[in-house]
Amino acid sequence: MTVELILPDQRSTGEINSVSPARSMRFGSLAVYARYGQPSHYNENQEIFFQVQAITGYIPAGLWRIVIRTGICVEGNFDIWLPVLEEVTEGTRFTTPTPYTTVTLPATSGSAISVGAYDYRLNSFADFSGRGYTRTSGIKPDIVAPGVSILAARRGGGYDSYSGTSIAAPFVTGAVALMMQWGIVQGNDPFLYGQRVKSFLKSGAARVSGREYPNADWGFGALCLRDSMDKLVRYQTL
Repeated sequence: MTVELILPDQRSTGEINSVSPARSMRFGSLAVYARYGQPSHYNENQEIFFQVQAITGYIPAGLWRIVIRTGICVEGNFDIWLPVLEEVTEGTRFTTPTPYTTVTLPATSGSAISVGAYDYRLNSFADFSGRGYTRTSGIKPDIVAPGVSILAARRGGGYDSYSGTSIAAPFVTGAVALMMQWGIVQGNDPFLYGQRVKSFLKSGAARVSGREYPNADWGFGALCLRDSMDKLVRYQTL
């Protein structure tokens, strides 16, 4: 396949393909870099990357188009992402966006315990939290934890209110520490680590009646250490 980036004023990069995999171009005060990737020793995906930089002034507003042309087409599916919001403005968007398949590295790893965020006060999903599934249809996130307006220690002293998946993940980290203390340190379950921990977190997650699980927002449900531990204890008595 080939790809072509067309600027708002209809100027074009021309077709980028595997024959000329990297290209740097200047369009007046704009610099455009294109890279046509290939599978590597650690990634079977074929990734195509465009970087647009304003040498002076700003990147012009308007509709930027990416044209993909294929020869022999097997599936015809492709995914495309913008950088995170910190790197672009809120006015930078796709014409027909979707919030799904937006779980980012390293949460897309199959071995990781991937944690989304929800508002525990309203029992509602946090709009900033990445949604699954993964590009290869892996079920992510695994679970969600409180991540909106969480009171926590502040650097330099005192406390502050925080929101984000980075404040949701520590809830799960603490739960895992308590589970492993009970299992490994206290000798109740010497092999309580890795995928076994993740399995019990997902099994004991709190779920709302009428909502199908797992789903791309909540994963297998909300963190519930009590129910996960109850299941663990029951397993020890079997």
